[in-house]
Amino acid sequence: MRIFRLTIQCFLSTLLVLGAAAAQSDIGMVKIDGEPVPAVLFEGYRQSYKDNYCSPVTSDKVREDVVMSVLLVREGQRQGHAIKYADAYAVKRATELLEKLPSDESIETRQRLTWELQRQLADAYRQVLVGDIDDATVLERYRQAIEEGHPELVNLPLLRRTTYELKDASEREAIRLAIASGATIRQLEREGRLGIYDEYQREDWAPVVRTGYLQPEQAAKLRAGDILYPERWDTTIVYIHDTKMLSRVRPYHPIAGDNRFARRVARQLVYEERLLEVESSLREAVNVEQDGNVVQALLTYPECAE
Repeated sequence: MRIFRLTIQCFLSTLLVLGAAAAQSDIGMVKIDGEPVPAVLFEGYRQSYKDNYCSPVTSDKVREDVVMSVLLVREGQRQGHAIKYADAYAVKRATELLEKLPSDESIETRQRLTWELQRQLADAYRQVLVGDIDDATVLERYRQAIEEGHPELVNLPLLRRTTYELKDASEREAIRLAIASGATIRQLEREGRLGIYDEYQREDWAPVVRTGYLQPEQAAKLRAGDILYPERWDTTIVYIHDTKMLSRVRPYHPIAGDNRFARRVARQLVYEERLLEVESSLREAVNVEQDGNVVQALLTYPECAE
């Protein structure tokens, strides 16, 4: 473990040297209190998220994500926090991947793995800086969330649904046209035209929060027999068997066979509030410049252009 800590310290020291030697990235020169942020972190970020990286539209988010990772690691180190449990394993794994990289490996891979180690370190210190969240705090936040009418806990739409995964978008379009012409889901199932069932489909009631294709306010309008064609996944069809509204999720109410649903929601609220306080405090305490211009942290970022 001591060797592991020394390796991390060596990594952080190397980044400081890199910062002084090469801080120019594709989004420009970024400094924190006059100290350059290593370009390898920005380039590694770009390699990791290149599929949805759309500079300059997201350059503010790239800058802030990388800057915050540096601030979190710096603060965690300053306070002397130890990285434990799963986070320690993730950091160790990221460290080993970077250390064992062949000398002839591409610069892009080295950049990506350097960012991955930085990200794992930031995630680990983010957890310890937020601190432990005990059950009493969770239950108190739950009561507050109920009073606020939080949409994941109050008037929560529950659905019984089946998800069908088809071969491609054209097959789904053929199914959609067949249904529009009068074919039923049961008929199409008998004919073997609905592909496979979602292997994770449950028979009990489940909420729709964070499904990626449906929001609670949309789910509240659904009725038994409705069929959804999610835009995000063009090979998916969702059939609604039945719906109901749960006026309030109790702390130990089983949802989809899990009696921790309400407490997880409340805990996440506590976590997000504490994290906002930690990150806002760190960001407000430093001066960040991009190409010589002082930049303020942004709360929202534009989406990538289509």
